[in-house]
Amino acid sequence: MPRKTKTENNQVQQLVIQFEEIVENLGIPANYDFSKLKKLYLPNNPLTDLPLFLPSKTKAVNASRKRFNEIMNGKPKDKLPKIDVDSLVYYAGNFTIKSDMDYGLPDEFDGQVFDCLMMLISKEYVEKSKVFKGYRIDENIIMNELIRNGLYKRGGKLYNRIKYSLNRMFHTSYIINEKSLGQKGEINYIEILYKLVDGIYRKGKKFVDNNGGLQYLDHTIVMPHSSIISSIEEKKYFIVANEKRYALNRYLSKVIYDKLHVVVYAQIFSNYKEIFIAQKFNSYPYFAVGYEKFCTKTGIPTLTESELRPSKVKTQLESYLAELREQKVIVDMETEKKNNSDDINLVFIFTWEFIDRVFEMANKSMNSQGIDKITNEMIQAYYSKMEKQIQSKEIKDRIRACC
Repeated sequence: MPRKTKTENNQVQQLVIQFEEIVENLGIPANYDFSKLKKLYLPNNPLTDLPLFLPSKTKAVNASRKRFNEIMNGKPKDKLPKIDVDSLVYYAGNFTIKSDMDYGLPDEFDGQVFDCLMMLISKEYVEKSKVFKGYRIDENIIMNELIRNGLYKRGGKLYNRIKYSLNRMFHTSYIINEKSLGQKGEINYIEILYKLVDGIYRKGKKFVDNNGGLQYLDHTIVMPHSSIISSIEEKKYFIVANEKRYALNRYLSKVIYDKLHVVVYAQIFSNYKEIFIAQKFNSYPYFAVGYEKFCTKTGIPTLTESELRPSKVKTQLESYLAELREQKVIVDMETEKKNNSDDINLVFIFTWEFIDRVFEMANKSMNSQGIDKITNEMIQAYYSKMEKQIQSKEIKDRIRACC
């Protein structure tokens, strides 16, 4: 057996330091029920409003996975197909996802696995009021979580997909390009790189304990990226109600839920008191957003120009909307053609049950806020904004026809 080099010994020593910072039994208990987790802590950082995981089986994902699929089929490395480097990159404005040629771009399945990691971080934060540099992960527990909704079947194939999913997160980079002005007025471009996972140490990995003895890891240890840890450590996070979110099966339904949750959270603290005006006049709270912007934020591919019609857009998003309606997050989402634009207007109409839950997460009470502080100017501004945002009389009537 070859002797270890000095570099390898240093790596082992570094691992020991990292492992000592990880709580002995920190991880998902075999019988833990994540549906009991009431709050999910999501980092509030530059990645918050960007698509981290793309819809599965889209052209972009499929093109980036050709080499990975051949690896999964057992093809020798010297016979793996060449891959177009451009297919490994996803662009959305000033945001880029850069994937590894052996793994490809991250998709909804990877999002479900990452969701398990965020639930674990949230669980430990709720119970211990702190975050850790590493978390013990049992792939079998993640597998149990993924099969609960019937979308996946238990087995070695799913187990391996989870392992490779964690690897994909480690090998994927998220890049935000920012512009800044120099001292002489010149424009400079800065690339800021983020990752979701800083390190993975697999079950069975050798390491030296405090007494100098050789040990083996009995669980996989995942180290979330420092930006995730620091966001929660510094209380720069969004608290999302997990009960209805957990009941959503599709990952992109959860993404849309999170973004709507953040929207309502912002409306609660807005000086315009839109939610309270809606309450005063027995209307539904709502949120209007352009279809193209919505797709950019969620990663959902836009329809072609020939397909771009309100009815087609609603059909495209129906599988996500159905889940949100079923969990009483939204009354519905209406669509209309924007005036003087090729874009489609999406109008999300919220249920009051969902609004109440967000108030609870914000540690606020609608009664304590009061509707008596609403001025005539606020009311006029509210209805003026509605007229500008929504053209359809039918949609506006539906918003007003709450109670």
